[in-house]
Amino acid sequence: MPKVEVHAPRSTLLGQLQRGRGAAWLALSRGPREQAWPLIVECVTNDPRLDSQVEDRADCYATLILATGLELDPIWRYVREFDNDDGGWNTPLAVGTLGKLAQRGHRHATELLVDYVGWGQWWDWILDDLPLQQVPGLAKQTAARIEARFSDDADMEKALAWFDLTEKHWSSIAACSDRVARFASSNERARYPTECEWEPPPGHQSLPLAELLSLADQSNYWKVKHFVRDRVQPGDLALLTESVRLDRPFVASAAFAGLTKLGSASSFPWLVEFIETNTDWPRILWKSLAELAVAIPPYLTLPLAREWFRSLDDRRRSLAEDILADHATREDVPMLRDAILEGLEDDLEHLYRLCDILKALHHCGAVGPIPELDLVFEEFRYSYGRKLCARAMHATNPNEFAKRFAFECLWDCESETRIIGAGSVPLTQNGAKERLHETADAAFEAEDLRLAARNRLSSS
Repeated sequence: MPKVEVHAPRSTLLGQLQRGRGAAWLALSRGPREQAWPLIVECVTNDPRLDSQVEDRADCYATLILATGLELDPIWRYVREFDNDDGGWNTPLAVGTLGKLAQRGHRHATELLVDYVGWGQWWDWILDDLPLQQVPGLAKQTAARIEARFSDDADMEKALAWFDLTEKHWSSIAACSDRVARFASSNERARYPTECEWEPPPGHQSLPLAELLSLADQSNYWKVKHFVRDRVQPGDLALLTESVRLDRPFVASAAFAGLTKLGSASSFPWLVEFIETNTDWPRILWKSLAELAVAIPPYLTLPLAREWFRSLDDRRRSLAEDILADHATREDVPMLRDAILEGLEDDLEHLYRLCDILKALHHCGAVGPIPELDLVFEEFRYSYGRKLCARAMHATNPNEFAKRFAFECLWDCESETRIIGAGSVPLTQNGAKERLHETADAAFEAEDLRLAARNRLSSS
């Protein structure tokens, strides 16, 4: 098994690269290659992300590999050795980084991934990364690897049933494989039902609201919520509150959607009573409660949030964080600053609390320097949280953020952080215009980031 991941101190290049900071990208791309290579390999093969479903790293590391000329052999050896351990969860970042390289035309990465299609845990993830339309013969090679992987037609049919075979990469593969083409065109392929397939009964538009709420169950409650939001009127408040019962959580969730749409101050006493008298909410209702609490006018909810912010009760504390994340004021800044320092003592344990604090500070306006935000930017191991930190810094102390952090944000691992940097970096800073031009023309960057770069350049 790979070694246990440990983050290096924030002051080191390894610690900065693990966090996905632009400062590390710049230093390593401009420094000796022999210094950069082991740090890149360490990060790619020892995934430093706290939440791999949210945080970006693959593109950051892939572009740094291109900038430093790193050979892929150590990364490939790691994938070969550990791809099947622990369900394959050791290798998504390494495989994803190879995919980003293949997107950019890296020949060796492309060759490795075609081989990987034949045996790898995440073979289907990288099909869209392969330049199947651009490289002659690549689709045929990939199709052959898929056919070899699923030599039995029944196994292939079962595997392909999960995918939309009309997508571009599958169409390219089907054009080179009679077997894939046969399954792609067949109406007999197995289908896996999803919640999206639920259809309301005829005439649901005219159903009384109580009957509409009663339709909600585990398979359709999210859709019933949509219908309830469209139908609800102020006069339905009593019915909605009566429909919130813990023994019917899916009906309750739909009723909460209606209460949230109304956002009535009249809901506040009921909400407080509900929280105080119920000690065990189904998990499904946590988000629904938070959405209602945020929708109620903040002159009612903010005093309660300030009282509950340090509660030992997880439910009350979580609701307080949600309310403050949307409605905090300057009055809350001292409390939030103290909470940052406490949260950074174990940022994994307090991951989402820290994110809500950063959202809250964003609402507090230009209050001036908040040294704790500088610490978050440098220390927080959650790169998505650094995006929230950059946004909060830009709101609370924009001139200082522009001077100290905006430039490195242009190379941050998170696209949204790069957008914040593009919107605030001083154009007089050496290298800023060049990076913005490069970003504006980058084929592999998101369109909103390219637009932000173009807008910033046009402001000069």
